[in-house]
Amino acid sequence: MIERYYNLFDPAKHYTQLLFRAGDGLQSRELNEIQSTLMHRLQGVADALLKDGDIVSGANLQIDADTGLVTLEAGRVYLRGAVREVPATTFTVPTTGRIAIGVRFTTRTVTELEDPNLREPAVGVRNYQEPGAGRLQETLAWGWEGAGISDGQPGGGCPVFCVWGGF
Repeated sequence: MIERYYNLFDPAKHYTQLLFRAGDGLQSRELNEIQSTLMHRLQGVADALLKDGDIVSGANLQIDADTGLVTLEAGRVYLRGAVREVPATTFTVPTTGRIAIGVRFTTRTVTELEDPNLREPAVGVRNYQEPGAGRLQETLAWGWEGAGISDGQPGGGCPVFCVWGGF
């Protein structure tokens, strides 16, 4: 993950709020736990309404039956507790057999080393240009998998469309 990052959120403990007390110092892990608590709560509601791979908008699919050329519009797909943007793309799939077309989910941690804008920008303060919080970057891309074959792209897959040969 990222060095010096702490997050002790554990849904099994059933903690629902952080109760800050005057005079006690704020711990960075507490800010991380607030985010995790809220995301956990929101995902519980969202999962009751949607399932991973549900299309929220866009994401129209066209397949050329002769060539296997797939054209996918940009769209919004529910995955892992959030509605996420997926950019438009084209690729070619086999024209025989069963193919799952879906989204690939990748994550990476970004710090001030990759994005200098994560340094403190306020001129005249003690920590000017010091590193700030890292960021978790999550991205989706369209991809496909079939019986023992795939597009070879990185990331975990979640099927959105199932297509059988002969389109």
